[in-house]
Amino acid sequence: MFQINLERSNAAWSKQVDQAATLDGLSAAFKDRLALNARRTGKSGWLLTLDRNTYEYIMKNARNRSLREEYFRAYCTRASDQGPHALQFDNGPVLQKLLGLRHEKARLLGFESFAHLRFANHMATSPTQVEHFLKQQIEQNRAALDQDTQALQAFAVTQGVAELQAWDFEFFAEQLRQLRSASTLKGLREYFPLDETLRRFCQFNEYLFGIKLTEQQDLSHWHDEVRLFEVSEYDQVMGYIYFDPFHREDAPDFALTNTVRNRRINAEGRPALPIAILHCNFPPATSEYPCLLSHKNLRVLFHEFGHCLQQVLTRSPHHNLSGISQLARDTAEFTGQLFEQLSLSEELLQWLAVHYKTRAPLSRTRLTSALAAIATHTSRDTATLLLESLLDLELHRSEKNGRNAQSCFEAVLQQIPQLQLPAYCRFANSFDYLVTGYEASVYAYKWSGVLASKAFKRFERDGVFNTQTGRELREAFFSGDSTSLLSALETFMGQPVAADLAAQPD
Repeated sequence: MFQINLERSNAAWSKQVDQAATLDGLSAAFKDRLALNARRTGKSGWLLTLDRNTYEYIMKNARNRSLREEYFRAYCTRASDQGPHALQFDNGPVLQKLLGLRHEKARLLGFESFAHLRFANHMATSPTQVEHFLKQQIEQNRAALDQDTQALQAFAVTQGVAELQAWDFEFFAEQLRQLRSASTLKGLREYFPLDETLRRFCQFNEYLFGIKLTEQQDLSHWHDEVRLFEVSEYDQVMGYIYFDPFHREDAPDFALTNTVRNRRINAEGRPALPIAILHCNFPPATSEYPCLLSHKNLRVLFHEFGHCLQQVLTRSPHHNLSGISQLARDTAEFTGQLFEQLSLSEELLQWLAVHYKTRAPLSRTRLTSALAAIATHTSRDTATLLLESLLDLELHRSEKNGRNAQSCFEAVLQQIPQLQLPAYCRFANSFDYLVTGYEASVYAYKWSGVLASKAFKRFERDGVFNTQTGRELREAFFSGDSTSLLSALETFMGQPVAADLAAQPD
């Protein structure tokens, strides 16, 4: 019911725009998609919908401050007792009941809370350990967050905005990046057209891991845009990856990897081959523009591709051990986080980049400058992830906390006041991680991200095209052996790794 309410709330809101000036700051390609939205519903002008891609783009690029505020209010009050559709699709009671049932389940099984139940098979051992880790990460991010907030406020004053609001931060951060690095950032996505980038990234993985990725033309699929890749080694098929690239109304409004089948050896001694689905949720192409990937899109593609490879390259013969869905979340997210690190590799990105029209390469100088600009003002993204992680933990740690999600959110928000979210924000009501298998496990992104950063230091040392490093990574993390992640990481790095991340600096 949580997801149904959220989907209905998303579908209920839209905004038609007839004046082009209202959309000042948006790219021609993005406005082309908004115009297509309008035509599909029989409207004129441009139509904004309440999906994740549109929200993120509007917050970052729309110069019209009133538009950003209106969109922000609609987005952060979805499925709640606030906003333009207050109480119509309210997830508050749904969430209260859901958290209560989870707590009851944990108590019946002999655990203090649902969070304690989840940690029974996680790398992290207790809610207290995870809380310590998250608060440690908040403190480590605090100085950068304060500095970024002050810099954005000072810049906003020069642009006529006396006091920043929640709907201003992403916009002014992007404006400041453009001001300092406009020549390197403008048009950067034109060097990463989806088809060519995917083709080259497949070649990279073939070279690194000694495999073959072959696109199949004859396939059964659920949508014409879906593609299928056969993964093989030494002419032996190992598994399949379905690639579902674009956002659709009938698909989840987030990127994810689904596992259709785990590898197993059947009673006749024959392998049932693993299957993964990579859903990216990218903005689709239009008649004028192909799908061009932003740097964030690259991170998403690499992250989910890592999950898919771990699913299909396993050698485990047991279906209940061979799939990534059988791993604890703080272990399963490691590969995705490790592959995200590739999006920061100048060596790889320069090899991938080719202009979609001219076929010109991207210069190393421009790429270096662009990555430096992209890395600025990221402390707010880190703070938001930590807020989500701590909220998720608190909601599932005790029955008392779980009874009032909004009060819990407000208490957590006090630990990161720089986010300056307004009182009407109902974050938990649309926090889909609570119902997509990540309950009491959202911390896994940051936890495994710390470990992935450690592992990637070897690629920084050896180079991302080092096949020996690639083969050893595959053997350590993709084989499907029952070795713990820490043991695998120690084997890969050739040195001990601290088991308690809460006691270690990032």
